[in-house]
Formats: sequence, structure tokens, C-alpha cells
Amino acid sequence: MKKQIIITFSLILLGVISYPKLANAAVLSPTAVAIPLRRAEIKVALKKTNAIKEIDRRLASLTNITTRINGITRITDAQKQSLLTQVQNEINNLNDLKTKIQAETDATALQAEKTSIVQSYRVYALFVPEIEIIAQADKIMDIADAMSSKTTDATLLSKIADAKSKAQNAIDLVLPLTPEGYPGNRSVLLSARDTLKTARVNLTGSFALLKANSK
Repeated sequence: MKKQIIITFSLILLGVISYPKLANAAVLSPTAVAIPLRRAEIKVALKKTNAIKEIDRRLASLTNITTRINGITRITDAQKQSLLTQVQNEINNLNDLKTKIQAETDATALQAEKTSIVQSYRVYALFVPEIEIIAQADKIMDIADAMSSKTTDATLLSKIADAKSKAQNAIDLVLPLTPEGYPGNRSVLLSARDTLKTARVNLTGSFALLKANSK
């Protein structure tokens, strides 16, 4: 009986020695499985961190936009409320997405959710430049009104009025834009920026003339 046990053990030992790859596989298999799993977990964690950072960046911008909208005076109360409502809806959507991403465990689903930050949430992509244009135009018109009260020069008043008109045109261009039309309506944003740039140049020139005339 002892002899049979010794022979059996010897055969097993020889089998292990004869097939070192199998022996190594038996020894390394827990590590071989653990390392890829750990790498996958780290990859998911990094994707989550990056996605949440991107969402937080957008939330901060949208909060700032809300403040800027409240300070605009050259649009109606209804227009202002419409903008505020759309921004708040976007904030809510991003917060919901953030919660979903934080709880996500599937790498494929997480990637899709991360992609949706840019592809699906177009309100952010549209509103940041749109509100910036409206706020700057609003400021230009305030300055234009202040300058107009300091001169009676017809030529200068005409230049100031032209700057003010262009600023209003920039507002009129971007107010009707909708997130559904983005990025197709991006060309309108660019056109409004150009109009605003011209208004700013005209106003700067008018200020220089106003300053020269006051000497």
C-alpha cells in the first residue's frame, strides 16, 4: 500500500516536472486573473474621475451664466426667464448624469455616458457663447448710452448709435438659437461675434473722439 502511494506521488511529481507550464499556470492563475481585473477597475475609476471633472467644469460655467443672465437689462423679462429655465434644466440634467456615472460599474456604459456629456448636452455648448455675446452687447449699449449723454456732436452721436445698433443686432441674432440646432447654428454665433466686434471697435473709436473733444 505504501509502495503504491509512493509510486502515485512520484508520477504526480513527474507530471508536474514534465509540464512546468501547467505548474506555473496553477500557481500564477490567481494573479493572472487579478491583475487584469484590477487594471479594468483602475480604468473605470479614471474614466469616472475625468467625466465628473468635465461635468463639474460645465456646472461651474452654467452657474456663472445664470449670474450673467440675471445682470442683463437689454432683453425682456420673458426672454430672461426662458434662458434661466433652459440653463437650470441643463444643470439638473448634468447633476443626474453625474449621479449615474458615479454609480456606474460597466466600462462600456460608462464610456457611452462620458460621450453623452459632449454629444447630448448641447445646451452648454450653445449657451456659453450665446450668453457671453448677449452680456457683452448689453454692456456695450450701456456704455453707448452713457457716452451719448456727454456729447451733442452729430457725427459722434451717429457713430455711437451705430455701435449700439450693432450690439442689438448681435443679441437679435443669438436669442432665437436653440440647442436642437447646434452645431448647425454655430455659424450664427460666429456672425454675432463678428458684429459685436465691429460694435466694440466703433465704440472705442467714439470714446477716443469724445475724449479728444472734451479737451
